[in-house]
Amino acid sequence: MFFILLPVLSPIGWIAAQDNISTGAVTYSEEDGTDYYRAVFAHYLAVIPNEDPGMSVNCAISISNVCAIPDSSKLDTYMGSGVTRASSGGFAIVLYDRDGTVYNFSSRGDTFLLDGELWPGAGLNTDGILDPGQTYTVNLQEILAAIQGVEPDEVEEFVGYGWILSEFDCLAGTYSNTIYGLGFTQAFELKPAMGQGYQFGGLMLPVD
Repeated sequence: MFFILLPVLSPIGWIAAQDNISTGAVTYSEEDGTDYYRAVFAHYLAVIPNEDPGMSVNCAISISNVCAIPDSSKLDTYMGSGVTRASSGGFAIVLYDRDGTVYNFSSRGDTFLLDGELWPGAGLNTDGILDPGQTYTVNLQEILAAIQGVEPDEVEEFVGYGWILSEFDCLAGTYSNTIYGLGFTQAFELKPAMGQGYQFGGLMLPVD
């Protein structure tokens, strides 16, 4: 039996911004803002259970706080405000199932200590934040289990897209839809990837 995963493309909403000279950074006017500094987008996320666990589809996600940059690299020039707004913080994952159902996950509010480590996933501080240079890794099935208050093997099918919003000022990551029993993986960068469209560290958001 063969499985084919087709990416579902959804348009990214435009955020009004003004390009800074030569750097590709953006500046916002004093308008309605948000508690988050950056946003990245995942086009196609999937959890598809199968009676044979090896044939189930799951999605591995990594979220990195890339405020840590090499010393004397001058990369902060390309990151706009760079690490000057907030270098550490939590994040939110907002998932949209194909039927329009919305799921919200907070690294601060939807994780709990399990054997001394925050669950789900790995890499978070015990207060649910990421410091510069840290990376959080998790399976989408675990995220959905935490949201729904069930065991991971009780999570039903999810196919859709998602946004990740960070309280820190430079965000990057990846996601990979995988059928472990077949050794099949579709790997993607969260968009915008570093440098894509002159965005470094995710879309800059207007902050309150």
